[in-house]
Amino acid sequence: MGFFKWAVAEGFLREDPTKGITRRKENDVPRSVDEELVKRLLSLPNTKMFCGLRDFCLLVLTMDTGIRPGEAFGLRVDDFNLRAFEVTVRPAVAKTRTARTLPLSPITVDVVNKLITARHEQWCDDVPVYCTETGRPMTRFIWNARMALYSKKMGAKVRPYDLRHSFAVYYLRHRGNAFGLQRTLGHSSMAMTRRYVNLTQLDLKQQHSTASPLNRLLTRVARVRSLKGE
Repeated sequence: MGFFKWAVAEGFLREDPTKGITRRKENDVPRSVDEELVKRLLSLPNTKMFCGLRDFCLLVLTMDTGIRPGEAFGLRVDDFNLRAFEVTVRPAVAKTRTARTLPLSPITVDVVNKLITARHEQWCDDVPVYCTETGRPMTRFIWNARMALYSKKMGAKVRPYDLRHSFAVYYLRHRGNAFGLQRTLGHSSMAMTRRYVNLTQLDLKQQHSTASPLNRLLTRVARVRSLKGE
């Protein structure tokens, strides 16, 4: 369906032939990616080229803030306050049409600064930070294609939204607050955020089954009893 919408927007088709067809709902379980795979992904963009630097910067921003791809595409230079280590998602850009300010890590600030510095000197302020090498706005079709390219190199499929899901899961795994995650992701209610909470609770149970100290303590008790002949 996305292809036909793109074809209509570009003028190749007069109307979307799939209009009116109900889109199949995807599984409501977040699709997080293994941390080692994300590390491999971050190592792939060629940061010596503008497109590679842009891709790397977009990956870093997503894994630092969990921002939606569509929101990131609309960010302008003046949305970033690098001295204060933050970026503001304007209402016009935010999916929920509610502004929110996201904190940035030092490494993200450094990479964003490099990308802004690499911009063409003739580009005006309206050209988004995440744009093509010709200054055109990024689209989900372009970003999907870039992610497909990196996925092929890794031999594992990673989609743009998988990174947002991964940020949320990692955030909670490392003791981030669920209410803080809700505000960061821009969820209008806790119902959306609860998906990640439930997922990490399941993950916690799996870790507990192998990491509980009681497993080792009971083993030691059993050994002592066997030596004493009890």
